[in-house]
Amino acid sequence: MRLKVLIKRFPVIFTVVIQLSCVVFLSIVAGFSTDQAFLSLVSIWAGGAVAILALIFGVWRGLWRRQDDLLAERVLLQLYAAELSKLLLSLLLLGLIFKYASALRAGWVVASFTLASLVGAIAIAGFDSSGQAAGEQPNKI
Repeated sequence: MRLKVLIKRFPVIFTVVIQLSCVVFLSIVAGFSTDQAFLSLVSIWAGGAVAILALIFGVWRGLWRRQDDLLAERVLLQLYAAELSKLLLSLLLLGLIFKYASALRAGWVVASFTLASLVGAIAIAGFDSSGQAAGEQPNKI
């Protein structure tokens, strides 16, 4: 049972690692290219954190929390509801950042959020519903 859960969680863990490496890369670029490096780094990490939290919340809401329902319409509605709630959470967190942390660089926040979200969507799209990479043969042990 524990192995099945780990196999199901591997795509999300892999995607979060990819998103974190993208944010680190963007932090390195910003750290060497701006005059106020600390504010730029905090801005990048704030935007990346919003993207990562939104991905984890969307996967939890859409896949891990759902009951094993065989009715396709209900599954599709649940996935749409998860995506909508993920977008609303992103808007809420970005709005809170822009309202209460106005000293941060808005361009870096938006850039890191967009880049981390895009990389996360591409990374998680490479896995099928069983948790294996697309095109990979299942292990027969």
